[in-house]
Amino acid sequence: MAAGLSEALLDIHRAGLVHRDLKPGNVLLADDGPRVIDFGISRAGDGTRLTQTGTVVGTPPFMAPEQFTGTVVGPAADVFSLGSVLVHAATGHGPFDGDSAHAIGFRVVYEEPDLTALPDELHPLVTACLTKDPEQRPTVDQLLRTLGADGPLPATPPTLPSPPDVPPAGFGPPLPVTGTSADARRPAWPARRPWSSLLRPPWLPWPSPCPWWSAAWGTRARSPVPAAVRP
Repeated sequence: MAAGLSEALLDIHRAGLVHRDLKPGNVLLADDGPRVIDFGISRAGDGTRLTQTGTVVGTPPFMAPEQFTGTVVGPAADVFSLGSVLVHAATGHGPFDGDSAHAIGFRVVYEEPDLTALPDELHPLVTACLTKDPEQRPTVDQLLRTLGADGPLPATPPTLPSPPDVPPAGFGPPLPVTGTSADARRPAWPARRPWSSLLRPPWLPWPSPCPWWSAAWGTRARSPVPAAVRP
């Protein structure tokens, strides 16, 4: 989870943004790793004052000290929130829990985090993220190197399986090709009709019973009526 969230923050910071509200409710656990959502209060990463008189922007248990004091907030604030999220994921409680927003803010700014029940292997990483001074916190790139990752891996296309040497059941061997020239592989044209069939419509019998057709070709049509009954 730490590596996945670090990669997500790396992409956010590369886009020139600061999330400002990284908390468990804004993390989705997908099949391919955690996803960071809800950029409703994200701001440009060049630094800005995020508090006004009587106004707090963010979720107090997962905010950085500079968000409470009203100083310039940058990508280091997301690193502090990442440390709080990791503590909550590993122990079930936050590092600065309190009864009210004011009590939580005081603990975030002035007191040390509560790392009770945190696994020992996470102590160095979380302690560095929860440093009060934003200049002393590690960057996301440093976190990824500490976690043994060089950053998000490029997507590689899937490798298609090669066709089998033996054809599957129901398919016979390929038909042999006779000849190597293009004419040998060209399909044969249908047999040509005799020229006499082109002079006569297919619906007209031969010889033609029509006198005008016979006269046009110098022939005499035979009458279908027997001579005995001719008028």
